[in-house]
Amino acid sequence: MIHETLIRVYYEDTDAMGIVYYANYLRFFERARTEFLRAGGFEKSGSDVNGSDEKQAFVVRRCDIRFLKPAYHDDLLRIESQLLAPQNGKKPLTIDMAQNIYRDNDKKSELLVRFRVNLALVNQNGKVATLPDNLWQYFTQKQL
Repeated sequence: MIHETLIRVYYEDTDAMGIVYYANYLRFFERARTEFLRAGGFEKSGSDVNGSDEKQAFVVRRCDIRFLKPAYHDDLLRIESQLLAPQNGKKPLTIDMAQNIYRDNDKKSELLVRFRVNLALVNQNGKVATLPDNLWQYFTQKQL
């Protein structure tokens, strides 16, 4: 299943020519991942991820971004976020997500940016933590 997030491009997101500054796409993707978790009833950090008082948060381990077309001031962007299935079907220590940004105009959808990210859940000491069962169940439901 794919989770969708809509984001409007504001003046502050652009350069002097009204084109989205490249680093701002990372912020857009981060917002979409947060909304992906929120849709499952999870907040981005804290005890709501693992059901305990231990603080945990997702951190980016690796990412790959491909810029295909620019986005402009006042564009309405649709970000699709999807968990990629683990190779072995077991609960992994890290997860891979695919995220794409589209601009939908006049019944036409244009792919602007492709993004792949590898995330790890870490505890308050910075050590990689195993995904809690409730979070893993939510992620595997998204694969349907």
